[in-house]
Amino acid sequence: VSLAGGAVATIAKVQDPTGGGWLPTGQIFFGDDDGRTLRWVDPENGATRNDTVQLCHNAQPLPGGLALCGGGSSKAAYVSNPAQPGVRHYIRRAASVVGAGPSLVLGSYFRIVDSTYLVYMSIDGTLSATRFDRRDSLTVGKSVALVPSVRRSQYSGSGHYDLTTAGALVYLPGINADAGRMVRWSSDGRIEPLRVDEAVHLRFTPSPDGKRLGTVVEGIQQQELRIYDLNTGTFETVDKGFFLGGPAWSPDGRKIAYRKQEFANPQTETVYLRQLDSPDAPRTLVTGPYRAREAGSYLAENFLLLSVNAQGQKNFLVDPTVSPVRVDTLTLGAYFVSISPDRRWITYTIGGTRGLLLQPWPALDRRYLIDPVGNEPQWRSATELVYIALERGVLIVKHVTINPTAASPVGKPEVLFADPRFAETPGWSIGLMPNRDVVYAQSPSENLGYYVRVVPDWVREMKRAVDAANR
Repeated sequence: VSLAGGAVATIAKVQDPTGGGWLPTGQIFFGDDDGRTLRWVDPENGATRNDTVQLCHNAQPLPGGLALCGGGSSKAAYVSNPAQPGVRHYIRRAASVVGAGPSLVLGSYFRIVDSTYLVYMSIDGTLSATRFDRRDSLTVGKSVALVPSVRRSQYSGSGHYDLTTAGALVYLPGINADAGRMVRWSSDGRIEPLRVDEAVHLRFTPSPDGKRLGTVVEGIQQQELRIYDLNTGTFETVDKGFFLGGPAWSPDGRKIAYRKQEFANPQTETVYLRQLDSPDAPRTLVTGPYRAREAGSYLAENFLLLSVNAQGQKNFLVDPTVSPVRVDTLTLGAYFVSISPDRRWITYTIGGTRGLLLQPWPALDRRYLIDPVGNEPQWRSATELVYIALERGVLIVKHVTINPTAASPVGKPEVLFADPRFAETPGWSIGLMPNRDVVYAQSPSENLGYYVRVVPDWVREMKRAVDAANR
């Protein structure tokens, strides 16, 4: 649209855009499909280029068709190359400053200023900056915390700030909208907080008996996998690392399986099986250069389902009762995969799209659409699914009945409940209790901003502070 007035022209349709902006060429650049597509759009002629990548949130363009990423489920700075969609080139600290904190630059909403300085939102919501030690090798020096309490969006980690061409900072004071509480919805309509600390809960799963909650909490320097006792509110930290996946509980509640990436080698992911209440080290199930999704189904001691192997985009089943473990690769490549308790049906979403599908398992000879905007399915019983859906800008929880004997087995989806504070998280955004209650994360009660603050000459002062810290 022209600021002088006139007609509004639709130049592209998007699903879930983040990051980007206007390029010097006059094109518009942004990430789409929950960070899985980089898009270039010409305002006059529409779409000109789409590149598939792997979860590049808050994408910022770099020379050579590359993109700077950081946010969503991957709050660290890295460069994405569409020619290598499964590889992340992480920005690291120079060897001389590694002792000052994590070896990777943790945060979100990264911006390169004058080709030398990196401005971003730190994990605690502070606007911070550092500078490249060597741009070609993606190494940076020490970071400096500059502006506290800049508002940060839930999930994407987008910072509500911008820099003017004259070097001023314009930002919205506020809180980190990710930092909320865990609650429990009951069938009588009550929503009650769990005895769990308020924090950034990334991935969570209730135990089979409903007495404990396994949750991955985002810390300032690393993630923590905690097991909470819901009766007392106490917790045990069972692991820490650069990235931790949500726990999949064994049916007896004595073991958990989860994913982990280390700071030293974040390209490699390991799936562990840990015996709770035991000093023994966890057992390695599978490890390699892939990125699995959460363990969707742990229905028996010999049945663990993992979704999406980045090398080939396939799902696989793991049998942890044998050594070495048996891994069966499925023909299906999908996200948020879940198999019914009686193993007759499989549900999933494709790629970054929202659209919930159902197929007979293991035949996979038919396919049914449950909900065109559905996502993250979980089985409440052998014949009932619950899932989340985004309708009119509000995240809601729905349920649907599956009738195996009917010609069309999918019943009519119905809204289970809606909560304007429902928070979508990087993992499954709902967990199910044995009594059919639903556990989820609730965003802060007050997360709006009411005014903008302008700091003239901020870029100049930022450079001065960063240079002083890196002499």
